[in-house]
Amino acid sequence: MGFFSKRQQRTSTPDLTEMVAATLAAAGFTAVQMNADEFQVNGKVLYLTNLRRFLQDVPHEHWQAEVTRWVSVMTSEPERGQGQGIDDVRDILLPRITHRDMFGSIEDSAAQAAQAARHLTPDLYLLPALDHPDRVETVTSLETYGGWEAIWPVAQANLRALPAPSHSLLDAPAEMTPDAVVHLLETEDFFGATRVLILAETLSRALGQRVEAPLGMIVAMPSRHILGVHVITSAAGVVGATELLSSVATADLPGPLSDLIHYVSPDGSLQPISSRGKNGLTSILAQGAFGEVLAALPE
Repeated sequence: MGFFSKRQQRTSTPDLTEMVAATLAAAGFTAVQMNADEFQVNGKVLYLTNLRRFLQDVPHEHWQAEVTRWVSVMTSEPERGQGQGIDDVRDILLPRITHRDMFGSIEDSAAQAAQAARHLTPDLYLLPALDHPDRVETVTSLETYGGWEAIWPVAQANLRALPAPSHSLLDAPAEMTPDAVVHLLETEDFFGATRVLILAETLSRALGQRVEAPLGMIVAMPSRHILGVHVITSAAGVVGATELLSSVATADLPGPLSDLIHYVSPDGSLQPISSRGKNGLTSILAQGAFGEVLAALPE
C-alpha cells in the first residue's frame, strides 16, 4: 500500500466513541457517556485512552473485533478477589502506581481512591492491584484485604518476584558526557513503572551487578511499562541525563503515567523535579532534596 493510500485510510478513521457505545448497547449494558473517553457502566468507569492508542496500529477493518473483545474484558465480573480476603488473592496482589487522573471525573471514585492511596507525590497514588490473567484490577476498598498493614508485605514480595525488566541504554549525542547514561527498563506487565519502589534492586537485576546510588537517581515514568533511570554521579551527568529523560517522559505511550521527571532519594521517596511550560519545553527545578544534592555535586 502506498503512502497516499495510507493517508486516505487515516482520513476515514472510525469514531471509536460511537463504536464503543454501540458495542456496549449490543451487549445489553446501559452506559452513561461522561465524555469522549469515559463511560460509566454498572458503577464502573471504562477509560478509552489506552484502547485508542492501541488501535492506532490496527487496520480499521479489525477495530470492531478489538472493541468487542475490549468491552467483554472490561465489563466481565472479577473471577477472583471480590468479597474475598487476602488469602484468596495472595498470589495476584501487587502494588501499583497510578496517576490521580486515572479516576476521572466521577467524584465518588476519585474521592475513594484518594482516601485509600498512599500519596507518593501530589499526582501519583500507590494502590493495591489484582493481576488477573486478562486485566489488572486496581483496589480502593482496602478493608476487604485487611488494610495496608496486611496488604503491603504481600504486595511488595510479589513485586520483587516479577521477572527482571529488559534493559537498554538510551542513545545519547556523541558530545554528551558519559556520566549522563540513562538506562531504559521495559516490561510487558503493568508494573514496570511501579518497580521504582525497588529501583536500585531492579536496576541491579537488569544489569547483573550491584548498583550503588548514594546520591539518589533520576527517573522518567511515561508509561506503566517503562522506567528511564539515571544514577546521579556528577552535575554534568545530571544536565545531560535530564535532557535525555525529558524525551522519555513526554513520549506518547499506552498506559500513560507521568510526563514529569522525578528524583528518587536514597530513602526511596519521590520528588517531581520538572515542569512543562505552555511551549511544551521541560524545565528542571533545582529545589528541595534534589536541589541540595545538585548543589553538592562535583562538576
